[in-house]
Amino acid sequence: MPYFFVLPAYIVFLAGLIGTAVAVRFVPRFQFASGYIFAGAIGTVFGIISINVFVWIVGLIPAWINQKVSLPEWLQSVSQYMVAVVLLIGPFIGSAIGVMLGFAAGMYFYYRRMCAA
Repeated sequence: MPYFFVLPAYIVFLAGLIGTAVAVRFVPRFQFASGYIFAGAIGTVFGIISINVFVWIVGLIPAWINQKVSLPEWLQSVSQYMVAVVLLIGPFIGSAIGVMLGFAAGMYFYYRRMCAA
């Protein structure tokens, strides 16, 4: 359910970044920034995917442990709430962190590529 809100916002953000990279390409003063913006936009894709996979793994670990090990009743209820909180709120926070880290990583790798050339 959280992805019903997260993914459309991310698609608009990604389209905005790519549109900005294309638009900046035509301004001679800012042409150098176009590559950085586009690399950051590509980085956000990898960032949001990797962080959300991590969120799902962390969210499902308590359910997996519940199946393998017999836990006390109070710990099972805590585990159920933890799964619910991580899988309902985690995608919002994780997606924001993934986009920021992915954008920074994309710009860093583009910078490294430009320095090596």
